[in-house]
Amino acid sequence: MATAEFAVALPAVVVVVSLVVALTQLLLTHHRTWNAASVAARSAARGDGDDAVRRAVAATGVPATLSVARDGGWVTVSLVARPPSPLGWVLPDVTARAVAAQEEGP
Repeated sequence: MATAEFAVALPAVVVVVSLVVALTQLLLTHHRTWNAASVAARSAARGDGDDAVRRAVAATGVPATLSVARDGGWVTVSLVARPPSPLGWVLPDVTARAVAAQEEGP
């Protein structure tokens, strides 16, 4: 009887643990992507070129698609990242956007 209960309970435990791992991956990816967007916006606001902004994002370790928009003294950086494997294919893409005021050079 204990074997039957274990056989029924084990898949439920595996599903719950998998969901917890997936949610944790999603939250960590969101935090890291938001941080990378913030770093990129500060870099772009200082007047760094797009290549330098891409290097700043790469230095954070977040593999994300980057877009930079400059408009009226403001810099907007948007990043889109995929959560990591093995459960990343189940999770949605993570999008982060940061805005910074452009700094005036000397």
